[in-house]
Amino acid sequence: MAMTYIIGTCVFIYLSLIPLSPAPLLGQQTAATGAPKSVLAILQDTLKTYTNTDGRTGLFQCPTGVDASFAKSWAEFARADLNLLIGQTRSLIISTKVQSKNREMDAIIARLVPAKSQIATLQKAAAELACKCPVWATFKPDMTVVQTHSSTHEARCEFACLLRTILAQFSSALVAARSSQEGLQAKQQQALAEIAQLRSELAAQKEHLSALRSRRQDCLTRFFQHINDERTHSRIAAFCRSELLSALKGASRTYGRTGGRLPRRLPAPVASPPAEAPQRKEPPFGVALGAELDVEPLSPVFAVGDGQVLLAGCVPGFGLTAAISHGASGMTVFSHLAAVLVRPGARVKTGQQIAFSGQSGLVLHPSLLFALLRGGRFRDPRPRIDWPACREPPAPER
Repeated sequence: MAMTYIIGTCVFIYLSLIPLSPAPLLGQQTAATGAPKSVLAILQDTLKTYTNTDGRTGLFQCPTGVDASFAKSWAEFARADLNLLIGQTRSLIISTKVQSKNREMDAIIARLVPAKSQIATLQKAAAELACKCPVWATFKPDMTVVQTHSSTHEARCEFACLLRTILAQFSSALVAARSSQEGLQAKQQQALAEIAQLRSELAAQKEHLSALRSRRQDCLTRFFQHINDERTHSRIAAFCRSELLSALKGASRTYGRTGGRLPRRLPAPVASPPAEAPQRKEPPFGVALGAELDVEPLSPVFAVGDGQVLLAGCVPGFGLTAAISHGASGMTVFSHLAAVLVRPGARVKTGQQIAFSGQSGLVLHPSLLFALLRGGRFRDPRPRIDWPACREPPAPER
């Protein structure tokens, strides 16, 4: 009976470890480390759009009837603003790749643990089989071992053949486990090298971003210096509003009236500090379309209701803008963004991250314009927002 237990246990261990061969192991590792390819593809497509000369000429247009110096300062700021968006997009692309590699590294480490355990188990089982089995024995086809008192030559040869077969199978499984481990370790080293390279690129990109922000701030300061009368001020406000409405109407014609809805109480469109909601800022040039919220740069921006993305692009004066149609409930608009993570036409759910906040457009500091367009009128959605920690006092809708 002891022999039956020993051989049966060894065969069971071997058969249970065979599925952990290199091919399935690497296949499972690949499936488990799926990077956010959709987000990365969107960012890469956005970068191509920004660097395509034909697709950005409209960003440099300015209100008609202004002098040449004003038009020049407008164009300089528009280029500086676009260059900052390009730099931020490249930085986000590198960061996304780093996150993907980190997830791949975690998956590799998770697979290395059972691979090492498999090798140890195989080595122990093979050693016990080789050392503890008797010199000879007979066995039935069902692997039941029967001890005999006769050491016939046939019995000894029969058991020796069985022992060699099982040990050869253990040896083959051990070689496969070691090969799998070596493959995982090679992938781990490659991932480490790629992460180091990406982090170096990210550090250099951050330094470049600092220079781009300074350049944009200088251009914006010079631009504001040209706004020295109420007429110019009003003209810019009307021009920016007209450009935004034109972009939204064009997107609505493209996608039509889509389904979706807004809840009565809106979830927070952006993460806020635990003690207070983002403070409201004065809108640029008096273009009071919604709530200008003072937020941290690169804060996640979330959809506040189910709907379809209509717009994800740059609008003069408002910078990078995203708009979501919620059917009969209206449309939500998010401006001054750093990056948009959804494409026009995509369906989104309440609470889904759609963008990162930023400082694009005619704003001096990082902010988020959050507006509700309903019945052809822009409304301040602020009274309907449930902030995580507290709710700002309601304000009458315009």
